[in-house]
Amino acid sequence: MLYLLKSTLAFSLLYVLYALLLKRYTFFQFNRIYLLGIAVFSVVFPFLHWKTHTAVLPVAVLDTFTTGAATLAQQSESGSLNGLLMLYAAGVLVCVLLLLTRLYRLFAIIRHSSGPGADGAFALSGTHAGEAFSFLGRVYVGVNIDAVSKPAVLAHERVHVKQWHTLDVLFYELLHCVWWFNPLYRLALRQLRIQHEFIADDKACGGNRVHYSEVLLARAMGVAPSALVHSMFHSSFLKRRLLMLRQLPTRRTVRPVYLLALPLAGAMLLFNSFITDPPAPPAPPAAPNAALPPAPPDVPAPPMVPGVPAAPEAPPTDNLVQAEFPGGTQAMMDYLAKAIEYPAEARTQKIEGKVFIEFTVTETGAITGATVKKGAHTLLDAEALRVVSAMPAWKPATKDGKAVKSTMVLPIKFKL
Repeated sequence: MLYLLKSTLAFSLLYVLYALLLKRYTFFQFNRIYLLGIAVFSVVFPFLHWKTHTAVLPVAVLDTFTTGAATLAQQSESGSLNGLLMLYAAGVLVCVLLLLTRLYRLFAIIRHSSGPGADGAFALSGTHAGEAFSFLGRVYVGVNIDAVSKPAVLAHERVHVKQWHTLDVLFYELLHCVWWFNPLYRLALRQLRIQHEFIADDKACGGNRVHYSEVLLARAMGVAPSALVHSMFHSSFLKRRLLMLRQLPTRRTVRPVYLLALPLAGAMLLFNSFITDPPAPPAPPAAPNAALPPAPPDVPAPPMVPGVPAAPEAPPTDNLVQAEFPGGTQAMMDYLAKAIEYPAEARTQKIEGKVFIEFTVTETGAITGATVKKGAHTLLDAEALRVVSAMPAWKPATKDGKAVKSTMVLPIKFKL
């Protein structure tokens, strides 16, 4: 869910920039590239972040587990999350089925076409005899298209074919299936299709914009057989296309305005870095505990010897994958909910607090060295330590693909 939210935020911000500023310009190819670019960026954005720190096998602080009265609330929140995931999956399924239905209807039209003819186009007859459209690498022209209009129609549709505009539409249709809850994807697809028409009009008119406009008006009542194809006579775009044919080209000096997307994307990457890769929080100070041995004194670093280079620092852990409870975080929360028993005496005395348990996950996944890093009360400390020590083997951490030891800190909150 976090991935979907990050991606939605990235796409929405960049599309708002386009809608407010860029779509009015006559740089049609620039607009097409921009709309495709922000879609690709939104897909990969959640995985992009700058490393804000490096460390050798850092201590990983896990999510706080709360036991007691709040456990039921946690279970309720988990149930709500599962409900949202089911709703999202249902929306994706519906969108995919609708897309497949439209493709089926389109292929039914294509199957009844004939050709190709001498001009390379496939002929449409019957109820689609007055239509013209392109799909992937083919042009389809109805047999009722008159000889005066046909050259302009063919030139227009061949631009769509040459620039593979169909792939743009299919790409956005798939994105809409995944991000169906964000209406901006549907609006962006409409804008992309309009830019396709502007591009085709600009190249097909051959400088004779008056005649080309007359052809559009003469065929204005044509209806596209599917929202997945490019039809020259798409009536919903007609007014804007006619206005754009008469609009003066935007000055080239305005093109650098597209670079405004770069600082916006950079700011989002920086924001994503703080979310995805936050600095490791300092370990909580250890509470005095008679049962724990005192920590050994720090060993001073050896003196530098002239002429002898210092030992190299440990390499950064860019390829470090943290250890994981079998089944993931939710499985660990379920285990703790079943295993922890609120001490009866602590419940009677209304004792609450948060206990930090530090432990090591070995190369084989075994849990060793569990200690109370910061305690709350001896009763709570003992219970938290018991449960962590009894954990099943974890999936060990890996560095450069090799299993390594790692240290974890698990906060457990006892709350009545």
